[in-house]
Amino acid sequence: MREWTGWALGSLGTLSRRACGGWVRFDGARATLLIEDGENAGSLTDNGGTGDWTVTWTQPCETANYAVMGICRDTTVSLGTTAGGITTTSTRLKTFKAGGTNPDSPIVTIALFGARG
Repeated sequence: MREWTGWALGSLGTLSRRACGGWVRFDGARATLLIEDGENAGSLTDNGGTGDWTVTWTQPCETANYAVMGICRDTTVSLGTTAGGITTTSTRLKTFKAGGTNPDSPIVTIALFGARG
């Protein structure tokens, strides 16, 4: 994983609320989770089921009122957060597919936008 370089997020006043506070790309179908690339993503946790992970952010957000966007490789699968799954330090995400299944996806990416502490 790369180190932060350039200007520090938060050092430019209101611009820090508009900048991406962190992002991560990983292979959710691997037996052992691995961050393939990202910024501010400290770790990944498999929550014990298919299509259910938690990203822990290295630098927390000021509040849990940040926006999260993400995609999966499979076009028939949706990606979302779970109720209570957004905290200042982590984001829990799940895949959803028609029929009620939660498949693992080989490419999962998410990004957060919000002021960081």
